[in-house]
Amino acid sequence: MIADNRGAWIVTAPGANVLFGGAPVEEFGSGGIELDATAPSSPTGVRILAQIPNLYGPGFTGQMTYYDTPAGAKVFAAGAFTLAGSVWEADVEPVVERLWTEMSTG
Repeated sequence: MIADNRGAWIVTAPGANVLFGGAPVEEFGSGGIELDATAPSSPTGVRILAQIPNLYGPGFTGQMTYYDTPAGAKVFAAGAFTLAGSVWEADVEPVVERLWTEMSTG
């Protein structure tokens, strides 16, 4: 199923805008067509960094998430953003570069 409702990323978490370099998120597009989202079974403390509401229709929202494990691992999920396939696009590459910088130095 191809998403017909692809829209811009909407930053939802305080401080998450560092990934987007402070630019208006509308400039970044959707970066993909996957759909991942949080659930009641999601780890405690998971933060929704950005989302694309209603990606596949009402109630099917793709969410970009991040959390730290008790052991200190940093876990990032791109959600609806298919970063692996979009990483070389001019609007996505800087986001991925900032992500790796933040995760490796934070």
